[in-house]
Amino acid sequence: MIVVSRNGNVATIIYDLYCEYSAARTRVFLLWRTFTGYRLMHFAKPAYELRWVDDIGSELAEKPGATGYEVVTRLQNGKIDPNSLEITSNEPWGADADAGERGSWRFQHNAGAYSLSWFEVDPFSERSLGPDKASRLKGERFVLFPSEK
Repeated sequence: MIVVSRNGNVATIIYDLYCEYSAARTRVFLLWRTFTGYRLMHFAKPAYELRWVDDIGSELAEKPGATGYEVVTRLQNGKIDPNSLEITSNEPWGADADAGERGSWRFQHNAGAYSLSWFEVDPFSERSLGPDKASRLKGERFVLFPSEK
C-alpha cells in the first residue's frame, strides 16, 4: 500500500510493507519525502513492567505505568489511515488473543516523523483468571500514554 500526501512544497509517500504469518501481520513503514529521500520509520513505544501478586498472573501488584520508552520499527497488525496518515497497532497476546497492547501514532508533517498519541495495555488473559475474577478483570485496560496526571 502506498499513501501519498502533500503539504506545501513537500511531498510525502509512505510505503506500507508487511509480512503476513497466520493471523498476525508485522508491518514496517518506509517514508520518502522531497529533499530527504527514503528512511525507515521509527515509533516510540512505552516500556513498562507488569508486577503480579502471584505466580499465575491473576492479580496485579500495582497499576502498570510507563517506565520509559523504546523505539521500534515493526508494528504488529498495523494499519494506516490514508486520510490522516495516523498509524494504529494491535498486538494481541495469549492463546486466545484476549490480552495485549494497542497504540496509535500521528504523523507530524513539519518533522516528517510519527509521534505517539495513545497507548494502552490489557494484561489479563482469561486463561490466567479464576472464574470469580474473569468477569471483573477481563478487558481491563491501562492507558500508558498519555500518562495520567
